[in-house]
Amino acid sequence: MSLIGYVEQSSAFPQNGHREAANLYKERNDLQTSGSAIDLAKKHIDQYYRDPISLDDLAALLNMSRFSFAKQFRAHFDVSPYQYVCQVRIRAAQSLIKKGHRPTQVAGEVGFFDQSHLAKHFKKICGMTPRQYRDQYFIEQTEVVKK
Repeated sequence: MSLIGYVEQSSAFPQNGHREAANLYKERNDLQTSGSAIDLAKKHIDQYYRDPISLDDLAALLNMSRFSFAKQFRAHFDVSPYQYVCQVRIRAAQSLIKKGHRPTQVAGEVGFFDQSHLAKHFKKICGMTPRQYRDQYFIEQTEVVKK
């Protein structure tokens, strides 16, 4: 029997009070599966990408199972939560590299465990290593200044 059916049959609720309880339960579930709840997880990642972020932490934030959260996140954003975390960290790394930070310094500042972890994901997302990205960016900047 569903929770709504149970609530409707329960004598613990006053007349029509069971409908309110059932509606509250439904609204809570709708919030969990709505884009606004998943957007909350995305905002959390955007704000705390420098910190370790696990699928369990994100799912717990929304009071969801790991499986449900991952499935809904992917459906909403077309990437897994882990892929999104990596993308946010790579964008932050690109920004720091453009500001002159050395790739060796950037890894820890954007939440990667070490430089090799950064390089692996950077190359996968950008098609080049952080050092190649830095060299290409500064070559392009030099050419702009020469013109």
